Amino acid sequence: MATDTRHSAMELLGAKLLGIGLEADATPPQWLLWVGLHTFSAPNRARFYQRVIGLITGGAQLQQGIEFLYERSHRRSPSTAQTVVLWHINHALEEGHSLGAALNGIAPPAEVMLIEAGELNNRLENSLEDCVSLIKNTSRMREAVVGALSQAAMMLFVTVLSLIAMADYVTPKLALAVSPSHWTGAGRSLYVVSEVVNTWEFNVAIGILGAMIIVLPFTFPYWTGRLRAVLDKMPPWSFYRLLQGGSWLMSFSSMMVAGMQAAEALRQMMPVANPYLRERLRALSWQLQSGVLIGSALDNTGYEFPDNEVVEDLVAFESQGTLDEALGRVGKEFIDRGLSKVESQAAAMRTLLTLLFGLVIAWIALGTVQIQIDMQASLMSGF
Repeated sequence: MATDTRHSAMELLGAKLLGIGLEADATPPQWLLWVGLHTFSAPNRARFYQRVIGLITGGAQLQQGIEFLYERSHRRSPSTAQTVVLWHINHALEEGHSLGAALNGIAPPAEVMLIEAGELNNRLENSLEDCVSLIKNTSRMREAVVGALSQAAMMLFVTVLSLIAMADYVTPKLALAVSPSHWTGAGRSLYVVSEVVNTWEFNVAIGILGAMIIVLPFTFPYWTGRLRAVLDKMPPWSFYRLLQGGSWLMSFSSMMVAGMQAAEALRQMMPVANPYLRERLRALSWQLQSGVLIGSALDNTGYEFPDNEVVEDLVAFESQGTLDEALGRVGKEFIDRGLSKVESQAAAMRTLLTLLFGLVIAWIALGTVQIQIDMQASLMSGF
């Protein structure tokens, strides 16, 4: 929340320094519109949805409510991201677009799909509440994922730094006291590893590893194929599968509640889905065309998406004829269960990396002690 406040203050200060003073009916400059649409953060979206819910519940029409929010925001600060986004949404509604269409490109596809489903079945307030819940849960999931990956990167960095320090400072000084040819056991392994660490190949490998860690999160929405399907079963790829799976399931169930056929719901989801999700939706669509129901179709795709437990639940509800009633509940339960699963997997990853770091440090300490023992043995034998 503090970060969003600082961002808004910086935007307002920048606008004042540049002398921007937009009239209420004026079109914002393209650069300001681009910045506004790309900096409308998750907390800002959640607050926007809550305000729209309040206005609609109070009896206001959607377009009137958005126009009211825009005019108030414009009076306070005409050039902030929130004002620019409200101008964009208000302008889109005036041109006859739906709220979901207005938010396309601003909000994530899952939120857009939820809102469009709510507009179809006249349950917009419920869909907006689902969006708020989705933002809160995905934020918690994302924090767990980012925390786990950050700690993993830090542990790897410290481990590599320890190896470099050992190779550049510890091993050379010990080698001055006694030749490494007399080192045995753990001490000998320290010397071998030190020689490897001092090669250019090791530096290249570390550079590639570092680049992969940095680039990895950006590949999640785009990487598809068989290898990705295999990696989806383990962290950190499983984290993204759970995030996307929960969001999709909630959106899909809302569309089904609206009376939409499964095939039509998938067809409408395709254009706003990223390549990762689109690959799974396309496979699911092919299965549905063969006449099977949604649970069996998900099972037949082989992607284990969104999750094996969910697929088994849906297949069971199919056999009982209660799938339509249970779909929404399964989606919300999966979000809660997915959050717990992400947090437990993140904790397991942290524990594993902490253990790895501890083993490296213990190995260095043991090797140093072994070298000292070898040094004393060499001195006593006359070397």
